[in-house]
Amino acid sequence: MQSNPAGIRIDDFSGAIIDMIINLCPFEDLPNIILASTRLSRPATRRLFRQVVLKPTEESISQWKAVTQDDKIRQLPKTITIWSYSDIDLRTYESDGDESMVKKDVFFDALDHLKRFENAQSVILLSTPDVCASDHARSYWISLFEDPSYRKSTLMRLFGAIQARNNDSTTMIKDLTFRNLQNMPVPEVTSSETFRSVMQLIQGLHVQSTYEYNEPGPDHDLYKPISGQLKRLSLYDRTNWGILPGRFPAESLQLPELEELSLGYYTIGQDDQSDWLFRCKNLKRLNLHKVQILSHAELMDQRIESWSVNTSPWQSIANPDPRYGVRVGRGGGIRNFFKTNIRWATFYNRIANELPHLTQITIAYGSSCEDDIQHDIQERDNLGLSFNTKRYVAFWEGILPNPWPEAEERSHHPEDELSGKIEWCRTEINPHAEYLDEDKEAYDTMVGAIQQRRSRTCE
Repeated sequence: MQSNPAGIRIDDFSGAIIDMIINLCPFEDLPNIILASTRLSRPATRRLFRQVVLKPTEESISQWKAVTQDDKIRQLPKTITIWSYSDIDLRTYESDGDESMVKKDVFFDALDHLKRFENAQSVILLSTPDVCASDHARSYWISLFEDPSYRKSTLMRLFGAIQARNNDSTTMIKDLTFRNLQNMPVPEVTSSETFRSVMQLIQGLHVQSTYEYNEPGPDHDLYKPISGQLKRLSLYDRTNWGILPGRFPAESLQLPELEELSLGYYTIGQDDQSDWLFRCKNLKRLNLHKVQILSHAELMDQRIESWSVNTSPWQSIANPDPRYGVRVGRGGGIRNFFKTNIRWATFYNRIANELPHLTQITIAYGSSCEDDIQHDIQERDNLGLSFNTKRYVAFWEGILPNPWPEAEERSHHPEDELSGKIEWCRTEINPHAEYLDEDKEAYDTMVGAIQQRRSRTCE
């Protein structure tokens, strides 16, 4: 039997086609491809070692050192990924098996070899979702995988390794990603000359914070000093952030060079809260990953004071549950109920009209009851575009585990997701239905405007 009736040989394809084929192959098949075909070996090797990973385990450190000692292979990685713990998703995913954690000094010594990857341009630090806070603020029963001291030491050693790498190479590290970064202050890191030396070269910064009590979200110590030079910025959290419990301090934020912006779980609760975004006039790509508008909020008066919440733009309403006319909470404080009257139509219109160079936009949602990976900062380039009932959210203080109810989130009826109903303060609200017509019209107009702009750009 003739195995190749068309007479097509692998050598007939151009290098660009070969690279395209290799990029479509499953990653786990690359070692076999390298062994099976001389023609495919080089591009498959390039992809296999495009990213190198270091974990604080004996096996990973051994593999890492082997790569750093090979003068040819160590030239291939473009991205360096560091796991600060042996299983960064220990609370959600299966562990890595029997790999043992190595002592901190051994891990940090291996991290110093980062400088041998001369062509790398991006560094990613992946950590556990521990809530650290200060020692006195933690309950005695909370055990940490990575305590504040270890996190600070990891950051200091990482920035030192990047600085050494930049000093020894003509190719600079220009992109940094931090997943599950504690948003607690780390002046030992951010005030150091090493930190400033590394950050002055950064053009892409991607930060996913892990929830830290009453802090407003991603730590501005990282991006604010370099906001004038950033071309790519991603700001994520593991829960809703931006308005409660603290407002994102972006009133003076200027990002004149920014071309790509990704926001995860950003929550808009006041009309002027997104002004900083629309000052980014050079923006070309916008990723909105579980970005929501706050429709209703229930807050105790003590919380309003301690969080410094500006409620003046909101409409004060009566207790939505007619069975409870008195607003007294469990602790004796006064419960306050608000409606924001903010709608997506305004936001869609501003995107269409105030970002003249925007040619790409993605908007994606999902259920927080599902796998956290869909809301992960590393998925920011894999989103679609959708008009979703979950675009609105409410805040219901004291409800555990999540005080941010959304469509279907607390409902036993799957159809409520489609209807947009939100259970809030023992009643139902439906901002999706209330604003549906104007939101959908503005959404369609926005999508059309961006598509037209993209078509003109491609001509």
